[in-house]
Amino acid sequence: MKNYAEVLANIEKFIGLDLEKIKQMTPTSFRIYLEKKNKRKLFFKSEFPFIGRGNVLRDGIIGRNQINAEIDAIIGF
Repeated sequence: MKNYAEVLANIEKFIGLDLEKIKQMTPTSFRIYLEKKNKRKLFFKSEFPFIGRGNVLRDGIIGRNQINAEIDAIIGF
């Protein structure tokens, strides 16, 4: 069984970036990086017809700033 450090090293090798760089990237910039690296569009889909609160991805991945702005608007800031 692999230890945690080996798993992290494999992630860095597979993605092509160190984990600190990945942590600093926004979800959108990480998606764009992966699309350029793999030369194909990254997309998410649901394999099951879940009934619930709707599509959490809406029109795509949104960044932290947009999420914070929406939360501020909801709570009235």
